Amino acid sequence: MDKTVRIWDGASGKCRHVINGNNGDGGHVDRICTVKTFLFEGKAYVATSSTDKMVKIWDEQGQCLSTTDNDARVFSIGLITDSVNSSNKTLLLCGLENGRILVRALPNMALLATFDPNLTVGHQGAVMSITTGPQNTFFTGGSEGKLLAWALEPKIWA
Repeated sequence: MDKTVRIWDGASGKCRHVINGNNGDGGHVDRICTVKTFLFEGKAYVATSSTDKMVKIWDEQGQCLSTTDNDARVFSIGLITDSVNSSNKTLLLCGLENGRILVRALPNMALLATFDPNLTVGHQGAVMSITTGPQNTFFTGGSEGKLLAWALEPKIWA
């Protein structure tokens, strides 16, 4: 694992940018777990998660635009777009080693909600996988072998 993020040109198949935390470009300093792309106001971005407890947002030029430090390693991230309230907002879901799931706004990563297994139902181990479902739902897979279904309340999209 080389701890790098590579941004590729889809048309030419060439690597446009290599981001490596060891060379001072703001990259991750530990293993990268998940990479997701998304559009915001017509521009493409990349979200990455890592065992360095960080989630980062990058632009197409490889510039780090936003970083959030979490209290545990971030094993998974997912993107969910409002399909019920017609807001067209996309939110970032972060699955942590301690079973917590964080809901963040994009692209600034402001914390909107936390699903904490100590306070509600949740994973008793790391959240290893996140995928979206219909009608503002998402599913998570945990290291303890559970698959859980979640629904976001309408107020989260406001």
